[in-house]
Amino acid sequence: MEQERLAILEHPVLRSISDVILDRSKGGRRGFRVSLWCQTARQNGHGECDCGGLRQGVPVCVSTTRTTLLACLQDLHKQVLLGHGSKCITACKALEAQRMAQDASSAGAPDAFRTMMDLSQATKSLQKATLEWKNVKERADKINKEALELQELVEKAQEEVQRLKAQLHPKRARIEAQEEEEDDIENVDDWTLTKHRSEATRVQSRRNTTMGTWYLVLGSCVSR
Repeated sequence: MEQERLAILEHPVLRSISDVILDRSKGGRRGFRVSLWCQTARQNGHGECDCGGLRQGVPVCVSTTRTTLLACLQDLHKQVLLGHGSKCITACKALEAQRMAQDASSAGAPDAFRTMMDLSQATKSLQKATLEWKNVKERADKINKEALELQELVEKAQEEVQRLKAQLHPKRARIEAQEEEEDDIENVDDWTLTKHRSEATRVQSRRNTTMGTWYLVLGSCVSR
């Protein structure tokens, strides 16, 4: 859709494209409308325009036969091409040249006219680059979202595999868990204070459990 918008903006008679909403009382129909140089060109004596000197184009909104915003832009493009022919283009280019010459004269610099033309071209390039950047950013955001969703699926699948392995081979699962725990202990330099406290509590609980077992065994031997 951004490519279609860029193609419309390339037309010399166009000043801008704006979003419009018609029939707000009925929920609203979204669409677009163009602002044109034709009225200004005609008022400044640059000849008759094919369109008679329009200031704005007719709004083009979604309908029963035009169901997407892309279709609206495509029909809007056709409207511009059909309604604004060679006379409109000539008049608008003449107006732009006149304004550049006036700005160059008031600036007083020998290369001011060239600078104004470069500025006009740079402005168009900026608009084009901005639209393309937004388009790429939207695609990147979509890819990042899909990547996060896939990562979540992978993690869930890994957990399910480990759970099923533990059911089939409970002894092996305990050994693997113990090995992972030992690997974690070897990386003690990377522990945070919270991790140290957690491990201290776990070790103390294990010792208490072990000592309790020995006391029970000893008590049983003594009673015999």
